[in-house]
Amino acid sequence: MFNFFNMKTKEGNLNKKLDEVLEIVHFIKDNAATKVELNELRVELKEEIGVVRDDLQGVKSDLQKVKNEMLDHVDGFIKLYKNQESENAALGMRMLRLESSR
Repeated sequence: MFNFFNMKTKEGNLNKKLDEVLEIVHFIKDNAATKVELNELRVELKEEIGVVRDDLQGVKSDLQKVKNEMLDHVDGFIKLYKNQESENAALGMRMLRLESSR
């Protein structure tokens, strides 16, 4: 026995699934990127990465300059401290001589 109603239901389900697949295909077609678009995006990203690298190199250079300046200041303070320490020792010896000569 052939069930005509069952055949119509299967055909309706098949048409429904085909419509869903067709809808998905249209969505992909409308929203997917082409190979050319992806290559253009890749080129743009490479250029942007180059700019960022250059900026980072500049920042690195600036940080190196600041580091060198800080080290120069620290070295200057150490030199001043050593000079002051020497002068204090000399002044202390002079005070002892003056006090002992009295």
